[in-house]
Amino acid sequence: MKQTPWKKRKLRFEALEERTLLAVWSGAAIAAAGAAEPMPTAAPVPAGQKAGDVYVKSTYDIDGDGFIGPGDNALLSGSWFASADGGEGWTPACDLDGDGFVGPGDYALVSAYWFRGCDELPDGTKSYEIYPDDPSNWTLSGSDTSNIGAADGVLTFDARKGSLEAVCAYEEFGGSIRVSADFTPTRRNAGISAGIELAVQDSGECYYAAFQSSRAVLYYVGSGGQMTELASDAVSLEYLKTYGIWAQTADGQIACGIGENTLISVYDARLSGGKLGFRAVSGVETFTNIQVERDPEPTEATPAHRYVTVTRGQGSFGYAAFPDVCRLNDGRLMAVFYAGYGHVSHPSADYPKGGRICAVYSYDDGRSWTVPQIVADTGYDDRDPSVVQLEDGRILCNFFALTPDGVSGERLVTKLTESADGGLTWSDPVTVYEGYAVSSPIRVLSNGTLLMPLYRQANNTAWGAAGLSYDQGVTWEKPVTIPRNGFRLDAETDIIQRNDGTLYAVQRYEMAYSVSADYGKTWSPSRSIGFHGQCPYLYRAPNGVVVMALREELSATQTTIRVSLDDCKTWSKPVVVDDVPGAYASIAGRRDGSLLILYYEEGSGSNIRARCFTVDDSGNVEWKLL
Repeated sequence: MKQTPWKKRKLRFEALEERTLLAVWSGAAIAAAGAAEPMPTAAPVPAGQKAGDVYVKSTYDIDGDGFIGPGDNALLSGSWFASADGGEGWTPACDLDGDGFVGPGDYALVSAYWFRGCDELPDGTKSYEIYPDDPSNWTLSGSDTSNIGAADGVLTFDARKGSLEAVCAYEEFGGSIRVSADFTPTRRNAGISAGIELAVQDSGECYYAAFQSSRAVLYYVGSGGQMTELASDAVSLEYLKTYGIWAQTADGQIACGIGENTLISVYDARLSGGKLGFRAVSGVETFTNIQVERDPEPTEATPAHRYVTVTRGQGSFGYAAFPDVCRLNDGRLMAVFYAGYGHVSHPSADYPKGGRICAVYSYDDGRSWTVPQIVADTGYDDRDPSVVQLEDGRILCNFFALTPDGVSGERLVTKLTESADGGLTWSDPVTVYEGYAVSSPIRVLSNGTLLMPLYRQANNTAWGAAGLSYDQGVTWEKPVTIPRNGFRLDAETDIIQRNDGTLYAVQRYEMAYSVSADYGKTWSPSRSIGFHGQCPYLYRAPNGVVVMALREELSATQTTIRVSLDDCKTWSKPVVVDDVPGAYASIAGRRDGSLLILYYEEGSGSNIRARCFTVDDSGNVEWKLL
């Protein structure tokens, strides 16, 4: 007699939570036809079934509602719990143990289908859970791979002796995937630095979303292990607290976040497909509840305070500051910056040539940047570089050096170097002005004159000045002093030409301005603008609005911008760019009409940052994502 003691109506899969699909069904709980209905347990995978560490969370969106949920269990009930003749009994294939009827011993079939390894997942699988239970199912690397554990659903890294990495060996995914996990920092004094790897290639290349004590960082990791920071954002992670972290790739976008919040969202097309993994750099870190979703929707970070890191002092001694950016004739963005070991980097036994000038380039309008190249390294503390490209293609980089004078210990020398091959090579720097400093780019005036904004300190006071060249930078005239009118102006002068042809100079710290009606040959007495600031920079947007970037002391020292709708006669209230006090900002236009602002973060391990914004005809500033 045919025995069909179990009916799909009795199992009532529709009433079970989706978590049902994440558990192994225990046949031992069902002893006879009249036993209680089966419930999900955390029992081991039945003997003889290859499950690895990967459990299938869901398979097909049967009901077409856009996600996999209880309504989609028709696949299980309809396919596995229907007889071959269309009735409600079991199919003959369900009699796994060959005893002539389908009973508790055959529940391995359900387990095998829902809990098979990643390499066996059906094509329509939308998402699944990785349940670490065996280190052999991972490709391990690092200082000592015996310090990586996988057991009972927990992936553990003891990275106190060095960086560790575990890559899931099951499958390679396509161009879009989202990985989430519960992350718990477990060691207070070792620091926090661990996270998720995506698009891991056989060469070792990958994207790495790192979660640290005070910030989240998105890296591109090269085949040689070199890490290039794509973007970062401030966070605050506490020890022994669990965070739901995630990272994803979708349509060329790389993003990461915590919980429902997207922290970083950038575009980078270098890698597509690959495997997923986890990394820990220090301390003891754990990952649990690892979920994988295929083909996620792209997500956007909130633009406020989102920036791209241009460089973190690579090519120097860990300190990067005082950036200046311009667009070259070939469409690239070029940024120069000071590379040293601190705010002042005199030559020393450890650093015999002191601070130097470096350059980086962007081919994608500021989203990513090349590794630094040396522009000038005179053997003194070379600093505060600025850059401009002339119509004839020459790139001029001006900066100043702190050189020993035997009395005060240093003196100021303004220098100039140029490149005639798009930045590949640079001339030996020449001294243009002694006793003067420069912190802004050479300005090309409407009559062809080149103007170099200068400043000088002597006799317990300071003032601004202008250097003029009438032969495209071959020779320079004696500096023209800008009358300080009783102010002490540690000037960091910058100058812009107004629509009526006059020149407008702005100087620190009182923030005073002066005007020239004869292309910089003479200047009016300096007058207060009405607010204090440092390191001002002037830029005219395509719509004619003038933007001033500066460092201001508001509730704290911040990097800000102000805008003028009347050609520098009046200025708006400050708009905060970033809470970091570095500033020395500069601005360049992007191809889509938006503006890119570069500035730096002062302090140990300083970095150059970039943000994107627009300013409309009414002076409203809107931040955009790079």
